[in-house]
Amino acid sequence: MSKHEHPAPAPGGQRPIEDAGTQALSEALSGSFKLVKVIMIMLVVVFLGSGVREVGSHERAVKLNFGKATGSGEEALLGPGWHWAWPYPINEIVKIPIGQVQEVVSTVGFYGRTREQELAGIDPQVRPTLDPVWDGYLLTGDGNIMHSSATLRYRINDAVRYAFNYSSASNVVLNALNNALTYAAATVNVDEAVRRNVTAFKDAVRSHVEATLFEQNLGVSVENLELNSIPPRQVKDAFDAVLGAENQRSKAINDAQSRANAIIAAAAGEAAAIVNRAYGEANQLTNTVAAEARYFQVQLEYYRQNPNLYLSRLQAETFGRMMTNVQLKVVQNEVSDRERKELRLQVNPEPPAPPPGAPEQ
Repeated sequence: MSKHEHPAPAPGGQRPIEDAGTQALSEALSGSFKLVKVIMIMLVVVFLGSGVREVGSHERAVKLNFGKATGSGEEALLGPGWHWAWPYPINEIVKIPIGQVQEVVSTVGFYGRTREQELAGIDPQVRPTLDPVWDGYLLTGDGNIMHSSATLRYRINDAVRYAFNYSSASNVVLNALNNALTYAAATVNVDEAVRRNVTAFKDAVRSHVEATLFEQNLGVSVENLELNSIPPRQVKDAFDAVLGAENQRSKAINDAQSRANAIIAAAAGEAAAIVNRAYGEANQLTNTVAAEARYFQVQLEYYRQNPNLYLSRLQAETFGRMMTNVQLKVVQNEVSDRERKELRLQVNPEPPAPPPGAPEQ
């Protein structure tokens, strides 16, 4: 048999053993190809579906095309809802919580606490001295030190600037807060920051933060600032003693001022009463003297017209006033020794009869 001749088919129409193996291999490869196709289709679906993102109601999103925003300003923002983009690295959807209030907590100026202690509100044990590696503090303008912790809440106004001007905008806000604490502490003394003028210190920190964020063009606005400033715990008893002494001093001054005000008010009232009474008496005396002066002028005119008659009338009026309440009156005229003396008695009239029903006297 030459090499170009094919073997005769097996009796009964059966194929050679080689054809059966080839068919089995072909069928296996065909099934494998189908499985690979299904897997590839599933991978394509998963790949395309991985670009679907949901933007919440308090969020905005920006679509990146090879790392660059598609559009500018408000046009680049995607609103709430479902959005699709080619998967990374072709496209990327960056979500920005523009409607939510963000929060950062200062990382300088306060003594060290573990995360568990912060959540539980527990302070670590007081060490004899501060550990610069573990304990933070702020240097005040009068050369003292204090602890201060700040919580800043802010809102994103410009999502594009917030997301793309800096690689981590929240770290920029945090650094601005830390710098503001350090700067503001250096401008005040420890008593003002801790006790006497806490509001002014807080306003100074906030003003410096807002100025820094505006200068950095970050696209955020400060909502509120919470500040807690305390003296070092190692000298807390000394600060408490000073505070107690100042409270006693203030109480003593206030009590003395209250008593002084009461005394001054009482003296002012008495002085006003005396002055008013003096004015009243002066006016009364002036009116009386003026009335007597007018009466005297009238009587003087009568006297000048007839002095003897005026004197007789004046004498009779005077005796009348004198004898008004006298019960027994005796009148004796003056006579010469040669004339007979005459005694005249004036008997009072009988008293009036009591009214009917009155008790008898």
